[in-house]
Amino acid sequence: MFSMKHTMLALAATLAMATATAQTVPADQQGRPAGAPDMFAVWKAAAAVDTLRTVDGKLPPLNAKGQALYNKRVKARAAGKPIDDGTVECLPHGLPRLMLSDYPFRLYQKPTFVAFAHELTHYFRVAYLNEKSKDVDDLDPTYTGYPVSVYEGDTLVVTSNGFNDETTMDRSGLPKSAALVLTERYRLINGGKQLELNFTVDDKTWYTKPWTARMVYDRNETNQLLNEYVCTDKNPEATRK
Repeated sequence: MFSMKHTMLALAATLAMATATAQTVPADQQGRPAGAPDMFAVWKAAAAVDTLRTVDGKLPPLNAKGQALYNKRVKARAAGKPIDDGTVECLPHGLPRLMLSDYPFRLYQKPTFVAFAHELTHYFRVAYLNEKSKDVDDLDPTYTGYPVSVYEGDTLVVTSNGFNDETTMDRSGLPKSAALVLTERYRLINGGKQLELNFTVDDKTWYTKPWTARMVYDRNETNQLLNEYVCTDKNPEATRK
């Protein structure tokens, strides 16, 4: 369960995001910890990903039951009748799928937390700095889990657990369970013009071993506003073939 401190900080972060204007806020006024890399910006995927592959270009190491379920989902989507995809009904995308879309997100850095505000479904998450992950039995399962974060040199590391099992890893239908532990590692590349994300999936329910995938995001203007997003029963992002 979230503590009162977590609840109030999350509320404060949400209000700050909701009232953001086009006024540029210098990075040094964001309050990020000393020495932390400047990731305060709006970021957008250099290329959206529908089907995840590992960093070496392979299909993630599904076990037998995971492969059977994945094959079933791929076949259903190819027939134009996707199954087990809550986004068709405007439910949250979950992680890591939320990070694979070509909708932009804003990354905030504060002294005690980092926050992600997504244009896609206007989802947000707050990852508190230098806190330990809680035991999954003490957490209410959610679509994006319970994230904690830490800076390791030039890298922001976000670790999440406490997920529900109502989403898929990606649009193609890679399975995900409530046992998932997701570790995201963010690092600036190309002189700060891009943000690299290497994320590791540890889900023993569906996979034979942990695996890692990579995303790259382009830095947009710091003062860029996120557009309105409205999900409907004709949501093209969810239902296109």
